Amino acid sequence: PLRGARAGEAGAARIDPPREKTEAPLARAARRGYKPASAGRPAARSAPFDREAGMPKLKTKSSARKRFRLTASGKVRSFQAGKRHGMIKRTRKFIRNGRGSTIMAESDARAVRKFYLPYG
Repeated sequence: PLRGARAGEAGAARIDPPREKTEAPLARAARRGYKPASAGRPAARSAPFDREAGMPKLKTKSSARKRFRLTASGKVRSFQAGKRHGMIKRTRKFIRNGRGSTIMAESDARAVRKFYLPYG
């Protein structure tokens, strides 16, 4: 490219020397571990795919992952309800009994295991 005030003026006809070739941006990115989706890979699927099973894996509901855990025997353990706010009007016994975690009723636990924690 031309440098200077204008192309027709004195001293404006100076041309930059050719720069050394640097590696292409994609080659640099590939060296760092990035591969574009079109680089010999199939398009991404919506869910992970297990070729042996033949069906996509089910995703664990992220809200359930934070609220429930399964015990070794398969029961659903959850935290006690009713302790988020309004502790002033609660009795001391209610607050004390609400400490820690509890085992969820089997009728509710069945739905949690089936829909929200498919792999435990």
